Amino acid sequence: PCHNSITMGRHYPKLWMSIKKAAQSLIKNWRIDLSLLNMV
Repeated sequence: PCHNSITMGRHYPKLWMSIKKAAQSLIKNWRIDLSLLNMV
C-alpha cells in the first residue's frame, strides 16, 4: 500500500490534520530559533 499524503488525508482526516498542525508549529518554532540565532 502506498502511504502518501492524499491517502492519509482521505482515510485519516483527523490524524492528518493533527500531524499538519504539529508540523506547522514545529516549523514556526524552528523559524523563531533561526531568527534569534541571526540576531546574536
